[in-house]
Amino acid sequence: MIRQGRVMVPAGSDAEKRAAMQAGGFRNANPWSMTVEEWGEQELRMQAEKALAAAEQAEQKKEIDGRLTAEEREQIKRDKDEGWAEFKEANPFGSGNKGDNYFKR
Repeated sequence: MIRQGRVMVPAGSDAEKRAAMQAGGFRNANPWSMTVEEWGEQELRMQAEKALAAAEQAEQKKEIDGRLTAEEREQIKRDKDEGWAEFKEANPFGSGNKGDNYFKR
């Protein structure tokens, strides 16, 4: 091997040197980990799993709602509304990150 600058070039004819440089220099540094078809199949599987989970959750919610009385449903709705009202009181509109006024309080 002959040292030319920073690159080690094999000794031999110019064609051999060129072939060696092409083989070592022009290769994919980031090879694919999967094909488009594999990715599509993976996406379809994930969507099917999400749909199944959503259907199960809806079924469970329907079962729970079926067991509750009207008063219990009203109580759950009141509790939810009360929690939202408390949150809105504790966090009035515009009380979030105010930019440069943060340190001037």
